[in-house]
Formats: sequence, structure tokens, C-alpha cells
Amino acid sequence: MPNSLNAAKAWLDLVKEQQIPEREIVSEQISVGSVVALCDCGCHGFDFHVPRNKLVRPLESKSMPFCELGVDLLADLTLSI
Repeated sequence: MPNSLNAAKAWLDLVKEQQIPEREIVSEQISVGSVVALCDCGCHGFDFHVPRNKLVRPLESKSMPFCELGVDLLADLTLSI
């Protein structure tokens, strides 16, 4: 399936449903941010931007000004997005 804005939004919805560290903060950032670029290599990667002028809590780790999430699926699991 080609990458699209709808696919990126579906991935973001999936992230919001997961039990990840700082889940509430990540969800807040997803709510105010936007997808700004889509990768066209077939990986479904995308760039997501949270405007600095929005009042949203930062991630507590403070290690980098960006966050990268990866999803590993088992061979027998199908994820329909």
C-alpha cells in the first residue's frame, strides 16, 4: 500500500492506543501536531511536527528534540492500515 496522509494518521492513532512511556504527553503532541512530509520509499515513514508555540508538555526524557518510534510485527500478524 502506498504511503499517504491517511496511513500516517492511522499510524498516529495506533501509537495513541499503545501503552508507551509518557503516553498522555505523546497523545497531546499528536493532537496539536501535523504530518509535514511522507516518505515515498514504501516504508510508511513520515515527518511529524509539533509547533513550538502550542502549549503542550514536552517529553520528560529531554534527550533529543525529536522522537523516533518503530513498530515490529510478528510474521503471522497482519496490521491493516
